[in-house]
Amino acid sequence: SAAQAVCADDNISTDQISDILSQLVNKSLVVQQATEAAPRYSMLVTIRQYAHDKLTEIGEVNAVASHQLAYFLKLAEELEPKLHGPTQAEALDCMEFEQDNFRAALRWGLEHDKESGVLLAGTLWLFWFMHAHFMEARQWYEEALAIRENVSAHTRMRLLIGAASNVFGQGDHEKTVLYSE
Repeated sequence: SAAQAVCADDNISTDQISDILSQLVNKSLVVQQATEAAPRYSMLVTIRQYAHDKLTEIGEVNAVASHQLAYFLKLAEELEPKLHGPTQAEALDCMEFEQDNFRAALRWGLEHDKESGVLLAGTLWLFWFMHAHFMEARQWYEEALAIRENVSAHTRMRLLIGAASNVFGQGDHEKTVLYSE
């Protein structure tokens, strides 16, 4: 579903994505990994860089990255309420598994789609807190907090909740108070 959401466009329908992935697996350009939930796909770094270069040549990097951000923001928003209650372990496992995709979406979002990037950072706060990703989260929060333009009050509030919780978890009470005011 992630590949369909990120890769489909006016030229490639979501129905075609599975066939394309199969062809890429058969040519050893993409590696398929079996998981309990659904198959996962990955590429060697050199293949990923080549694909990125080709997307750059045709001017599609931002479109694909925007789709990736939208998909992983939606996933984070769907998983966040599941961090409370009986689905907590499953949601945490999924978020941990998608950590690299969240990072890529955050990186692009904070540079190109500030509202969505900051919102993603604010949405991931409980996951980062529960899995004690304090140092990484603090870096993302500092970068996101530096963004003042093109961010709604609601999104900024969500970010501040995460940032305050993070520094509280690290015992930095001075910053906890600062972010909580």
